[in-house]
Amino acid sequence: GRELVDHASHFKEILEETGFESIHVFDDEKSIFSPLSYVVAFVDYYARTYWYQSAAEIELRLHQLIHEMRSNKPALLYFDGPTMVSYQTPHKVYERVY
Repeated sequence: GRELVDHASHFKEILEETGFESIHVFDDEKSIFSPLSYVVAFVDYYARTYWYQSAAEIELRLHQLIHEMRSNKPALLYFDGPTMVSYQTPHKVYERVY
């Protein structure tokens, strides 16, 4: 409700005052505990280009950066390009603040 928006707005102000140029909020509906909300903040505005990559670009980058496990099991069980793309659009409550 309104209290959440006020709290989020204050948190955003603190992040901006400390030098963060790009702030993103996303909800993880797939969490094993319960739906959780996260804040990702970038000091450099340019870094947000990675945040808004397509699913294919993210898959390629993951393939380049994540090393194979010795056990041959996947290094990332619950994260892939389409999952990351789902984080790019915030919940409507946060759109008013961020």
